[in-house]
Amino acid sequence: MLSQDCLEALDYLIWLGAETQAAAMANCNQSTISRRAKQAASVFEVQMYKCNGEWNTLASNNLLTLERQVHQLFRFSSKHRLRLESDHWAGRQVLKALPSPWVHGRVGRIGIERPMQLLRERIIDAWISCSKADLPAQDDPTYQVHELATMPVAIACAPDHPLTKAKELSVGDLQQFPSLGVESHHYPKFALEMQAHGLWNAPQAMRSYCYEQWEGRALEEQFTIPINVLSTAAESPLIPLDFKLNINDCIAVVIRRDTSEQPAIHELLHSLERQIRTLTLEHPQLRALT
Repeated sequence: MLSQDCLEALDYLIWLGAETQAAAMANCNQSTISRRAKQAASVFEVQMYKCNGEWNTLASNNLLTLERQVHQLFRFSSKHRLRLESDHWAGRQVLKALPSPWVHGRVGRIGIERPMQLLRERIIDAWISCSKADLPAQDDPTYQVHELATMPVAIACAPDHPLTKAKELSVGDLQQFPSLGVESHHYPKFALEMQAHGLWNAPQAMRSYCYEQWEGRALEEQFTIPINVLSTAAESPLIPLDFKLNINDCIAVVIRRDTSEQPAIHELLHSLERQIRTLTLEHPQLRALT
């Protein structure tokens, strides 16, 4: 019989992406994590591989799917460590003082594809998304969305950028300069919204958030970039431009519908709602929806 530790090790590797982080989460050493993960892969007859810093399995099967469902139910029923993922642009501030037993995974996650996969496969238990346009539909049969807050997307640039002192900028004004973005597959619908304004025209490969590749490039190379009030550190010298984009980011918790009545889900939502109400006092542009 496969121990709980073995499947946990496999899923920690897939979730966190590195043996060091998985071992720290499991309170063991890297060799133990690797051994347990390989044992789980052997039992479920799946092959592990790593691509672009992410662990995956070549195929899944019904046995692995069912076992993950059982393990998720155990996590909820026993208040064993529950796994939360968050998009970088939703802001780290919302993750302060998470209720027990919730733990957060990788810092700096960007994109919707990977978290949705992890949620679908029950490797994580909840995900905080920032991209309002890319949220699952309200009638999605698998996922349930709890939108807790909204905040406008602003366009910002370096203090010495030619546009910083201009007033009432137009789309034409912005289109004269390159606009930094990430690859469209990370946020497909948000990318289309930005591109409709002539923005997001200089996409770069960025697997996870990196200051040097984002704010750093905007400061050094005079790109414009989209920001929200929670995504950029208060000490950043970036200057928001006088332009109304009329696009919002959000703070939304995405879960599987079949976990929606779990008490730990409600505790997480209530905790985040309180944290967001506190943040609105500091950030008036952040609007709580609950």
